[in-house]
Amino acid sequence: MKRRYPWSVMPRRTIGEVALGFSITAAVLAFITATFHGIATGFVGITAASDMSSAPGWYMGLAIVFAILFLVFTLCGISGLIAGIVAIVRNRGRGLGAIAIVLAILGPFFSLLVFVVTAAVGNSIG
Repeated sequence: MKRRYPWSVMPRRTIGEVALGFSITAAVLAFITATFHGIATGFVGITAASDMSSAPGWYMGLAIVFAILFLVFTLCGISGLIAGIVAIVRNRGRGLGAIAIVLAILGPFFSLLVFVVTAAVGNSIG
């Protein structure tokens, strides 16, 4: 099998690997955070409340921490999306870049679904 490039100038896949790393990190950590936030929301009963004034003080602090974490994971997912696009355009790990893009796009939707389901389960338990 003849190689297209000599070893010294073969394109590296580092951009695709970085993109995939960002996307996986964002998706997995957002999933974990959404699970805990959903369970806490369900136990407190926020899903049945009409406003946040009935929530306990500890929940408000926890909600702020979760909001900051979601912001960090969103920035990580956007970085994975941009790095995936760059990897595809520059041919530096196209397959990994494509997987990173799909994961960065589907991760938030899956995280929201997990939050809603765990909030409903926590509400029925609590």
